[in-house]
Amino acid sequence: MRCSEPGHRALVRAGLVAELGTLATTVVSTVHIVLIVVSALIACPAIFLVIRDTRRGTGKWGISFRGRLCPTCGTPLPLIRRPANERQRLWGGGTCKKCGTEVDKWGVVVPAGSEDV
Repeated sequence: MRCSEPGHRALVRAGLVAELGTLATTVVSTVHIVLIVVSALIACPAIFLVIRDTRRGTGKWGISFRGRLCPTCGTPLPLIRRPANERQRLWGGGTCKKCGTEVDKWGVVVPAGSEDV
């Protein structure tokens, strides 16, 4: 370890800097381990929900990769959508431009007045 400060060299010779470095490494390692464990406890259930709902093709957490048709009139729903309300903004879905039917991201009709946010 090279340093241009003369006081730092004296601390290295005395062994004080090495002890401080070891202590800092231990504290940082403990913090990193706790952060990794907490992140895993949050991320694993969320990933499970996304995969489960995507495979089933139902639910709020899945990702719909297919273009959907309006169940009422058969018009293709746009892949790039403009959400009309908070439910569509958070969970996906859209409104048919031709007939005005509101559908979720899976293409299922959402009953009028249902604000399931």
